[in-house]
Amino acid sequence: MSRGRGRPPYRMLEEATKIASKRGDVMQVPGGRSDSFDIIICEPHRNVYVRYRRSGNYYLNTLEVLREYQRDLTRIARQPHTAVMAWEFWLRLPHGKWQFFLVRPDSIVETQENGTILYRVLLPIPVADTAAEKIPPGGDETHPGGEPGFTPEEGE
Repeated sequence: MSRGRGRPPYRMLEEATKIASKRGDVMQVPGGRSDSFDIIICEPHRNVYVRYRRSGNYYLNTLEVLREYQRDLTRIARQPHTAVMAWEFWLRLPHGKWQFFLVRPDSIVETQENGTILYRVLLPIPVADTAAEKIPPGGDETHPGGEPGFTPEEGE
């Protein structure tokens, strides 16, 4: 009988433990699918409870993660959250990559491997209507954008 494709789960546990050990002492939690977490990271200032899963996809935004792993994330969000407790959700991606998320009672945010929040750069999207509003009808080609310019006659 075939075991299926992919690596055995203990390899994923070894990888997760190796990543977690960079942040502090690691306690593996023996248990099953009904547990809210798989490992505990004992950092100097808090304990981090981690639930990890295997994923075939890389998620570009947290909304996709919320949709795909709603059951796990809902279970984690119901747990007590204090100043000395944190809850994280880790995804093992193809090719040995990992994606990390901090779960709060009211939100989820992507983090880096070391637990710091991953801030993504938000680029402004130009809106066509605002560019047209700046140029008066007929346009003023000497002053782009319709802004009045300084001329020596006016300022002296």
